Amino acid sequence: MFIAFGSLMEVETLITISLRQNYLNQDLTDNLLARTDEIGKMISGLQKSLKLKVSDSL
Repeated sequence: MFIAFGSLMEVETLITISLRQNYLNQDLTDNLLARTDEIGKMISGLQKSLKLKVSDSL
């Protein structure tokens, strides 16, 4: 999960750089960052769910 979250942070960085270099406009950047935020929440939820399953099976 840590690799997935790190990769997500890398994508967010690249989106921000793309905006600064005028490869993306602000609307598209906002949309993409909103999606990465949602994906981050999904990764966190999965991570919590897996921790609960591991602790329940002990």
